[in-house]
Amino acid sequence: MRQAMLRSGGLVLAAMMAAALAVESVAAQSPPKGDLSAYISPEFCAAVVIHPQRLAESPILAKLPKKADQSGPADMGAAMLALSQVPAAQKVNLMKLAEALAGNALRRIVVVVDPTPNEAGPVSGGVILQFDAELDGDVLFPAVVPDAQKKEIQGAACYTFKPEGPKEVTVAACARGKIVLVAPEATMKKMLTPASAVGPLLGQLRKTGLANDVIVEYAAQPLSKGLAAGGMSLEKLAQADPQVALATQIQAASVTLNLSGETLLAAQLAVKDEAAAAQMAAMLEGVKAMGQQQFEAVKQQPMPMLPPQLSEQLFTVVGDLLGKTKVDKSRATVSLTIGMPKGLAELLEQAAQMAAMFQAGAGGMPPGMPGADPTSKPPAKGKPKK
Repeated sequence: MRQAMLRSGGLVLAAMMAAALAVESVAAQSPPKGDLSAYISPEFCAAVVIHPQRLAESPILAKLPKKADQSGPADMGAAMLALSQVPAAQKVNLMKLAEALAGNALRRIVVVVDPTPNEAGPVSGGVILQFDAELDGDVLFPAVVPDAQKKEIQGAACYTFKPEGPKEVTVAACARGKIVLVAPEATMKKMLTPASAVGPLLGQLRKTGLANDVIVEYAAQPLSKGLAAGGMSLEKLAQADPQVALATQIQAASVTLNLSGETLLAAQLAVKDEAAAAQMAAMLEGVKAMGQQQFEAVKQQPMPMLPPQLSEQLFTVVGDLLGKTKVDKSRATVSLTIGMPKGLAELLEQAAQMAAMFQAGAGGMPPGMPGADPTSKPPAKGKPKK
């Protein structure tokens, strides 16, 4: 899957970067109306949903320092310059791309996993981009991939191309109103095929809801079918690698991450039976206990390169995070919750300030002064002693 996704990276990267860096204010945008659920095939086994604007509006990320001349969520010119340096995007017509995405904003990114073997490999993936306004594929895709060929797939107008790589994999891109789809052609056919019923993955996603910053969903049933098509099974995977044996007992998983509110992360795992649930809960408790032990050891020997103020804040955040980590078991379901640690926003703000000082080269912590306060002014420069 990783190789297949990399091959389609030029188109995905261009669309995501340029749209996400639109200069309009986040708060001024109207909510999206595109329906992405139609493109989550019953054959897909996993999905990752990212809401970039929800993340940008969170109190934690809002505290991160911004450039003085940065009027919007990001600088479009800088984004285009960065994009022009990406090898996979060297052929992108940046002017046409900016024109195609002018005034638009990226609302949602969904990465889906197709476990059925195809020309892209034993596992492939697709990307669903949901924008604020409708896009014209006849303008967008030729700007990103000039040599793309127009082709009809499942009755939809798409563009196909073959990225450079060791395998001849045909990647397809399609614009459907406010939705942009990018995937290997075999996976694209599934995304564009109307489903006769709601699949396990989409059912879980609907139950979880989209009102989260980041969502991860996994369903074992489609994965089992995909593995069977390749002559493999979850049982064979468990036998081949004992370290993943417990993971193969998971029937469904739902994970949400939110940088706003009282809960930072929440995960719910539905496993094969109560015995597997007990084993899973014990493993998670063991990981928590190990983390607590390592934390106590590090507190006795603080990292010398961290300024005292930042080190103290880090210990406060990690200690509170471990204290707010809870593992629960109910029959064949295991839940993990991590509360929002106090001081996380301040910690990230201090770390970002220190990183900016290092990058600027002026101020910050000079060599040999690891204990300097990252917010203090640099020492005055004087004449060197003879």
